[in-house]
Amino acid sequence: MKGNVIIHFWISYITVLIIPILVIAFGVIGAFYIVEQEIQESNLSKMEHSIQLIENELKVLEANAVQAIEISSIKSSMFYDYIDGIRMLQIKKGIDTLMNLFQYQGIHFVDKFYIYYNRLDYLIYEGAFYKEKLFVKNYLSQWGLKEAEWKEKVINSDIIMAQYQNTSSNYLHFIMPIHTREKNEGVMVFVLNQDKIIDYFSFAKEYGEYAVYILDSKNQILLNKDSKKDRELDLSQKNIGKIFLDIKKDQLLFSISKDKGWSYCIILPEGVVAHRLYILRTLSIIGMIITILIGLVISFWLAVKEGKPINQIFSAIEQEETKKRNTKELGNLVTGIVNSNQKMQKEMKENQPFLKKALFHDLLTLDITNTEELAYLVENAKIYFKTNQFRFVSVRLFANNDFYEIDEQTLQEVRVIMQTIQKYLKEQVNGSVWFYQSNYLSMFCILEEEENVSMIQRITDTHKWLLQNYSTESDWGISSVCQSVIHLWKYCEEAEMARSHCKARVHIREYQTEFEDKQSYYFPETAEERLYNCLCAGDFSAIYKNLSILEIENFEKRNLNYKNFVKLNTRLVHLLELFEEKEKGIGDYIIQLNQIVAEEQDPEKNYRKTLQEAFAYLGQKMDQEKKINQNQLLERIKNYIEVNYMDSELGLARVSREFQISEGYVSTLFKKQGNENFADYVEQIRMKKACELLKEKEYSVKKIASMVGYNSVQSFRRAFKRVHGINPREYD
Repeated sequence: MKGNVIIHFWISYITVLIIPILVIAFGVIGAFYIVEQEIQESNLSKMEHSIQLIENELKVLEANAVQAIEISSIKSSMFYDYIDGIRMLQIKKGIDTLMNLFQYQGIHFVDKFYIYYNRLDYLIYEGAFYKEKLFVKNYLSQWGLKEAEWKEKVINSDIIMAQYQNTSSNYLHFIMPIHTREKNEGVMVFVLNQDKIIDYFSFAKEYGEYAVYILDSKNQILLNKDSKKDRELDLSQKNIGKIFLDIKKDQLLFSISKDKGWSYCIILPEGVVAHRLYILRTLSIIGMIITILIGLVISFWLAVKEGKPINQIFSAIEQEETKKRNTKELGNLVTGIVNSNQKMQKEMKENQPFLKKALFHDLLTLDITNTEELAYLVENAKIYFKTNQFRFVSVRLFANNDFYEIDEQTLQEVRVIMQTIQKYLKEQVNGSVWFYQSNYLSMFCILEEEENVSMIQRITDTHKWLLQNYSTESDWGISSVCQSVIHLWKYCEEAEMARSHCKARVHIREYQTEFEDKQSYYFPETAEERLYNCLCAGDFSAIYKNLSILEIENFEKRNLNYKNFVKLNTRLVHLLELFEEKEKGIGDYIIQLNQIVAEEQDPEKNYRKTLQEAFAYLGQKMDQEKKINQNQLLERIKNYIEVNYMDSELGLARVSREFQISEGYVSTLFKKQGNENFADYVEQIRMKKACELLKEKEYSVKKIASMVGYNSVQSFRRAFKRVHGINPREYD
């Protein structure tokens, strides 16, 4: 054996050398595949995180836009037929309130902002009023936006729902219509900075030049940055990979957001995505070839010289196996992943305060008119009430100072003080407490009534604590006890009125009826908006409650003289006239109300009766119209379901995005108008189509499950058996 070198080498060492090398080669190939997948998953993870940050900021923008259009001076100005000095000052005051709101929230996507009035043909931009022609001449041309496109896509009076629009100028516009009927009275336009949005995808810069596309749920381009101007896109396709025709699979990163249904796409340069991986793979192959050659030479030499080098190999392997493996790096990696995941979850939970703020804003100024809607929004915002008695508290810092100009440092200090007050009250109050900040100096607190604890004493302690620890003077107004959350707006007025009666040495006031002006009539703008929204909703209970508040305040708590009685009637009649075009019959009640005020000596009794009849009549008509509109909307949704039932992602979220309504409203439509659940209806459509396909006997059960919108054949079988009582294969 020793004399025959060739036979000794091939028989003794081929198994020891060649087989391990082959195993190592397959292991290296598998390792490269895993690394390549990890690179792809890492990029997708970074992209998902960037998308979450973008959509979080868009949520803040949308929530603040909803608040902004309800600022009374801005909303009411949409109905002006002319602008004079007084109205101009009122509008500018509303704009100042709006700018404080956006400055406080720190929304940095917004590059430009303006308001357009349909009736007046006016715009407000950067605090100044412009006629449309002047605005077009001075600004649109600078922005690269054509007038025709601007009128069609941005300020079109047919826009009745908030939407995002891209234009040829590559600006992304967020348009919030201000309207009451089918057409808007004007729009609030936020021009978003494209570069600031794209900066969130900066992780792709390491690959060199890259392109970014953002498509809406209908695959229309909202935003794009691409150095290749003539890139071929097929926007009629539903599949993202098919939309980008000339892009290879490893070049395209894309993700579809669950909240908006937008498609975010990043195109990386060709051949650069795995460039480092290719270099490493080439070096590894070269190293392996060199290793094999060296191993062959050494093995041949040892086979000739010693005869049994395999013993040395086994000894080296045993020594290697006795070494302890280092798991520290693996532990650090796992810890990093866990910490990263916790951070992302924390960022998602940070949206919760916006939901709470939006709820209390709607309660104070908007159109939550029934308990069902209130219950849904309370559940969505995770607010839980322990009692049904509340106090509304209004607080203003630095009551004796007016800050007409503030710097960033002052704004930051005031914000810290406000947060400190919130923390202190949460620690001191046994019941629940919520906060709503109206501007940087004023805040409302909603506190549940506590047993054996005086609210006056609680607020007195807070005032003293604030003065002693932070040398900050403040005024506090406390409302009477509120027993219905839906009427918080009324008690907000009481708290504000109580605070307005604070003096130099009296910084805490509890509401008293004596604060009211007994000679003037009671009909604040908030009450008017609330009554208007109740009428639009056709909610009889809410109409009665809000009208009852007006009657008690004006006819029982006050002693109106004839002049103020006439003013009150004028305001109420004006409110009814808003519906006269739609409901002609309300004109008869308007005439009766005017006659009662003008002709009767003691008009109160007949006036209240006629007023109740007028609002009851109008509420009934609006309720009928609402039901007709709801039925039409329900039919449109059902038609949409029948067309898209095969989509496994079809659900409440998808339908709410498509029709620009809330998920709760979709669910309510099906329950009230259709007497069925949304999920049951979708399942019914899918089962009907499945039965038709089963009768044809052309497809397998698995294929049919996919064709009717089920992710797995098991879930399809369970649903089919639940509905029909048999398995799909047994159906004939």
